[in-house]
Amino acid sequence: DYLDLAGHLQELRANQAGVVGSEREALLESAAANYRASLIQRPRWPYGWARLLAVKDQLGQIDAEFKTAMSRAAQTGPWEPRVQLQIIRSGMRYWDRLSRPERELLREKTADGLKMRPREVFQLARRFSRPDLVCLDGVDQPQIERWCTGVLPGWNS
Repeated sequence: DYLDLAGHLQELRANQAGVVGSEREALLESAAANYRASLIQRPRWPYGWARLLAVKDQLGQIDAEFKTAMSRAAQTGPWEPRVQLQIIRSGMRYWDRLSRPERELLREKTADGLKMRPREVFQLARRFSRPDLVCLDGVDQPQIERWCTGVLPGWNS
């Protein structure tokens, strides 16, 4: 839809090299407004929720809307890999600001993501120093086990 596309274009513009400070913030706020308007028309569109979550993440706005976007993205797109990855990215980045139910949601989405996109999920875990979310007892995936023991030496699952 037009509003989702407009939000996406503003988000892309905000993330171009040389766009900083108040200009970047204004573009991201405008993108968020377009995503909100789009979600009024299409409340079950998981990518709209994931994109709103991404913008809130980039703005550092970890508020009720951020948490609603995370939850609704998970509900409406439980097996959409790009939606999962955005939930995982935002959740790992702001782990310390999530409630217990939100952390449990992140654990679930991380486990789901490991089934569909293990390499990307592991890279996010490394980036945000969250091996505890991927290096778990009973993981029945040899690749994950190799990453946890080889790439993260000394990690005890």
